[in-house]
Amino acid sequence: MLARASRVFLNLARISIGVVLLYFVVSRTQGFRSIGDLLSRVTVWMALAACFLVGTFVEAQRITVLLRAQGFQLPFPRACRVVMIAIFFGLVIPGGTGGDLIKFYYLAGDQKGRRLEVATSVLLDRAAGLYSLLFVVTVLALCNPTLLATVAVVRLLVVLAGLGVVGFAALALVSTSQRLRGSRLFSFVTTRMPFHAYARRFADTLHVFRARPRAVFGAILLSLAGYAVTCLVFLVVGRVAIPQASLQEVLLLGLLGMLANVLPVTPGGLGVGEAAAAALFRLAGYHGGASLILVWRAGMMVVALLGGLLYLLGPARVRLLSEEGPGAVALNNSLGREPE
Repeated sequence: MLARASRVFLNLARISIGVVLLYFVVSRTQGFRSIGDLLSRVTVWMALAACFLVGTFVEAQRITVLLRAQGFQLPFPRACRVVMIAIFFGLVIPGGTGGDLIKFYYLAGDQKGRRLEVATSVLLDRAAGLYSLLFVVTVLALCNPTLLATVAVVRLLVVLAGLGVVGFAALALVSTSQRLRGSRLFSFVTTRMPFHAYARRFADTLHVFRARPRAVFGAILLSLAGYAVTCLVFLVVGRVAIPQASLQEVLLLGLLGMLANVLPVTPGGLGVGEAAAAALFRLAGYHGGASLILVWRAGMMVVALLGGLLYLLGPARVRLLSEEGPGAVALNNSLGREPE
């Protein structure tokens, strides 16, 4: 009872922090007026529509590609529905993993025998998105040598992003290494340690992607396409809200704000991304940085509302059914409807 009360209190505290932080940032930067002006422009809404239409399709196709590599089949329209519902819960559940948990809940369904494989695909889906964001930040940093030389905080964040890119690549190589799988350490972890059976299945699931590199690279390329459209939104908003900043600076500082948005502090990074973007642009000598994340979040809210509506219209379980063909498995996401 005490533990449950503590969780509720922690969740309410996170929500409160996000709301207070968002209000503080917006009020201090005259964001209410600027956001109203930005959202009254047709070009901004066109960019937002493109961003979240493409973003939803990208995320749906990415999880589909990763699941297919393990013998699952997920119809694309149903994948889009799951993604929108996950976006809704990602914005209302405190922490940074609410959307991922909902994806797992929907995609795993009642498939008790292969839930770990589905969970691994969801984990790799998140990793592909984060890796792509770190990669784009690192590339954009090369286009902003002056900004890196003059703003120490930006320089530090870019170095950390670059280390993240290298670290992800190294982890991928190690986790799929044949030499590691033949080592005594691997044998001990997967045969003798507590929960060794789960460790073995997790390692085997990761190893599947060694034989299917196209799935991993495809997921990363899809993520890069999604961030390219996000950059389009930042460019449109930046030209209006921060006209004195160069396009390269707008993109780099805006995406660094997006990185802060990933931190599991408040629901969907509420207030955190805005505060980070405002601070980074201020360090670079500009005002209005919070507008980038605020407008992006306004568009995200539209998708989240659609996801919430889809959740209310359909029950909340997904069924995993066998498909015709040797070894194939079908993900029949009927969202509660019985298969015909």
